[in-house]
Amino acid sequence: MSKSALKWIIIFLFSILLLYSAYWLIVSSQFKSQVSSMLNERNNISYQSMFVSGFPYRMNMQIESLEITNEFTEMKTDQLFIDLNPFDLAKIMLRIPKINGDIIIENEVLNFTATNLAARIDFNDRNFDSLRLISDKIDTNYLQTNIAEFNKIKFYIISNNFNSYNVEIKSIGNTNFYSADTTILIELIGTIENKNNELNGEMQLNILNNETNETIFSMPLNVINGELLALFFPIFNFRDLFSSI
Repeated sequence: MSKSALKWIIIFLFSILLLYSAYWLIVSSQFKSQVSSMLNERNNISYQSMFVSGFPYRMNMQIESLEITNEFTEMKTDQLFIDLNPFDLAKIMLRIPKINGDIIIENEVLNFTATNLAARIDFNDRNFDSLRLISDKIDTNYLQTNIAEFNKIKFYIISNNFNSYNVEIKSIGNTNFYSADTTILIELIGTIENKNNELNGEMQLNILNNETNETIFSMPLNVINGELLALFFPIFNFRDLFSSI
């Protein structure tokens, strides 16, 4: 190979490296700007710092001391990681080593702690396509007493089309309400539709003995005009939740 050809190869590779570096910097800057703008426009979200690293393979955003507070929840985490592949901007990965929070329902407070929470959000033509979330463990406490422990949590929302979504939640639980010595399998499966900013759908709640697969409890649940109902009795209103976020 001649010196002239080697020189042009080196120049070409160096140009590619410069172009990719510029692309990474531009996309990572836009990524950080969009996340920062989304967080800063909400007065119920605060954080201490935010930075992006991971060059050249990924974009790893780290958010320190994130807090979310609204009428129904208070959540705090020391670190939130958001990962993005520079060549596949349609997938976003989130990781939270540990998150603590309170759920407030009619002036009653339920504490929870989730560990090793990971989520993947997919987009299709810039529209939400699916959310897959898993967690190793969630502890729940009421009045400083552990009332339930959930392991191997799986939470999926997958789009059928722009208005309809399949919902699947599964977890292995241990709760004093049933038996402290027996683990249970909790399943919530159904379909939710979002049309004209109204949520409607049908779901099935199943609680089974994790060892024998025997059904312990089963109940249909409905979402009508944004309100979750069990046997026609209202449990929760999603419209109130979304309006407070």
